[in-house]
Amino acid sequence: MGIGISDHHIAGIQSVAVKNNFFLFIRPTEDDSLRLIDAGYATKSMDIHDKSSNWGPMAGFVPCDKAFCKVPDGATPQAAFVPHDHGLAHPVQLTLNAKVISQFEGSKIRRLSKAEAAIAPQGLIPAGPAHVPANFTTGHTMRGGELPSLFQVYKALGAPPGIYGDIYFVIDAKYRVWWVDMGTGPAPARVLGVAPPRQVTMRPLWVWAYDVAGGRLPVTGDYDIWALVPHVSTLKDLSDHTIISVDKKDHGNSAASEYFKRIADELNTACGRAGNTVFNHGAEAQNYGFTQKHDAEILMVPPVNDTSRVRKVSIGDMTKVLAEIQHAGYLVLLNRQWTVERPKLMGKELPEVLVELKDLRVAALHEAVAASRTQGNTDPRRQQIKSMWQTAASAGVAADRHEASSKLEPQRAMIKEWYGKLRAALDDLGRPLEVLATSDFPSTYRKASDAAHQLQAALEKTATAHMMGGGENDRARTRRALADQEPAMRELMAFWGTPA
Repeated sequence: MGIGISDHHIAGIQSVAVKNNFFLFIRPTEDDSLRLIDAGYATKSMDIHDKSSNWGPMAGFVPCDKAFCKVPDGATPQAAFVPHDHGLAHPVQLTLNAKVISQFEGSKIRRLSKAEAAIAPQGLIPAGPAHVPANFTTGHTMRGGELPSLFQVYKALGAPPGIYGDIYFVIDAKYRVWWVDMGTGPAPARVLGVAPPRQVTMRPLWVWAYDVAGGRLPVTGDYDIWALVPHVSTLKDLSDHTIISVDKKDHGNSAASEYFKRIADELNTACGRAGNTVFNHGAEAQNYGFTQKHDAEILMVPPVNDTSRVRKVSIGDMTKVLAEIQHAGYLVLLNRQWTVERPKLMGKELPEVLVELKDLRVAALHEAVAASRTQGNTDPRRQQIKSMWQTAASAGVAADRHEASSKLEPQRAMIKEWYGKLRAALDDLGRPLEVLATSDFPSTYRKASDAAHQLQAALEKTATAHMMGGGENDRARTRRALADQEPAMRELMAFWGTPA
C-alpha cells in the first residue's frame, strides 16, 4: 500500500506500458480502496456519483446514505432510508469478510468487549430482561447485558463530526453490517454506570454494488488515469489517439479515444480484472466537461521492465516530467480547460455572483428579470432578455477580469498557474533531464532534434485544439484538420526510424 495502486497490479500494468511504449500517469487510489480491490470487490464507474467513506466498517465502500460518506456535510443517518436501484447500481447490505475486518480493527473500528457493549455510553446493549432489537433477526436474544456469540459490536473510529458523538455497528455471524439506531430521545438515566433497558434498532448499512460474475459485489474506488502518453512512433492513425468520443456505456457515459479504450482493456486484463474492471473511464487530461483539481502527487508508470521506477511524482515536478518525455518523442496531449481564463472545475463555472455587478450589468439584469416575469416567454422577448444577459456577462468580463480572477477558487488559479509553467517547460527545447533519468526510458532513448521537436510541438497544439469531437460532422472536421498534420507525422516517423 501507499503507492496508489495495488502491489499485485504494478508488474501487469507496467508490462502493458512496455509493450505499447507509453508513459502512464494515474491519480493515486486511497489505501482503503486498495485493500478492497485486493479482496476482489468491484470498483465504481460513472453511474455512481456518491462519495466513498474513509471511516468505520464501510471505509473504502460507497454508502447509499450520505451520512456514512467521508464528507457527510452534517447529515445524520436516515432511519427510514429505503434503498432503490440506480441504473445498474444496486443497494446491498454491506457484507465483509474476516480478512477485511481484521485489517479494519484498530484503524477504522474497535471491537467492544461484552462488558463494554453492555454499558456503552448510549446504553447500546440494555441490561435486564431478554430483548431482541427491532428489525434484527438472529434467532437469539440478549439476556442481562450479555452479548450473543453470534455477533460483535464495534465502535467506529475516525467518524467526522456532525453524526453522533459515538456511533456503533454490529457485524453478525454472516459478516453483515448493521448500524445502531439510538433513536432521537434522551438517553435514560444510569444507575452505577449501568444503563436501564432501552430499545435500540439495528438497521442495515446499505452500500452500492454491481452485478459481477453472478453475484452482487459492493463497489470501492477505481483507478483514475490522469494521462496516457504514447510514443509518436507507435501511432498508426493520429485521429485514433486524438478524437475523443462519448460512449453511452452501461455504467454511464465516458469520454475517451479509441486508442485509450483498447489500452484500458489491456490494462484490466493485465490486472486479472477483465470481468471485474478497475479502469473504468477516460483520462483526466482529456476530461473537458468535469475537470478535476490536481492531486498533490501523480503515480508514474514508465515503459521499462523495472518496477522500482514506478513512483509518485509531485504535481509541481509534473510540468518538467511531461516536458522531458515529450522531448523524447512522447506525444503529450493536454486538457484545453487548463489553458483558459476560467475553466470548468468539477463541472461548474465560476458563479457570476462572485463578481460584483455594477452599472450596466445591474440595470440589465434587473430589467431582464422584470421582463421575464411580466412579458412571458414570447420569442422576441426571450431574444431581448438573452441579449441583456450577454451584455451583462461581457461587461463583467471586461470590467472585472482582475476581480473575477482573484475570486477564482484556489484550485482553478493553481491549475492556470501550473499550466503556464508546463507550457514554458515544453517550449524549452534544450532542457536536460532533471526529474527523470535515462533508466525511465526504453534503451532506444534519445532526445528529439530541434526540428523534430518543433514538429511535435506543432502537432501537440493542433491535436489538443481538435480533440473534442461531438457528432459525426465534428469528427469529420477534426479528421480533416488532423490530415493537415500528416507531413509532420511522416517527418517525425522518419526521425524516430519508423516507416510512416
